[in-house]
Amino acid sequence: DLEDDLRLLESLVEVVGLQGDVLHGLVVAVEDCRNPALPADAPRRYAAWLDQQRETFSWRDFTSFDALLGHLRKLAPQAADEVLAQVAHCWARPVDGGWRLKMDPRHKLMNAVLYRRAEAVACWQATSAPVLLAAGDASDFRDRFRGLDPLQDAATHYRTCRVETVARAGHMMHWEQPARVAELIRSAVPG
Repeated sequence: DLEDDLRLLESLVEVVGLQGDVLHGLVVAVEDCRNPALPADAPRRYAAWLDQQRETFSWRDFTSFDALLGHLRKLAPQAADEVLAQVAHCWARPVDGGWRLKMDPRHKLMNAVLYRRAEAVACWQATSAPVLLAAGDASDFRDRFRGLDPLQDAATHYRTCRVETVARAGHMMHWEQPARVAELIRSAVPG
């Protein structure tokens, strides 16, 4: 049922929180494959990173629970209301008559080190466990690659890899189609 599926997905996120970074790196990897970073880019990148360190970061606040739900709805237009309500309670806490996201506002900062695809590919090739790569069919990330399918491209570097597309879902496919994503995860995890 929905409650079990959401519990599985929440546990998965807690246990393998790094996976989001791995999947994000996957997208960056293919993007950088099209426009690879050069050593000459490093000084500019370090300067931008240092500039970020001087910035003041503030928490993302919402005036009401409905405003928070509206924000989440933009991230996952296909998600059921009860899923967004549960996500809202997981992602935010009441504060001063409104709601504040629990995330660290610095989580979207750039890394000072340039992305090096060859190193990422070497890590993918060293992965001995079977890999499941999944994306929502309404996700816009494929559009950024002008004809290249980043999941299929990445899949060629793993020893054992299965690629799945989740229908009627975008980037937040685990919110929009929690039962389908839970089914995929269950089918990929032995035992």
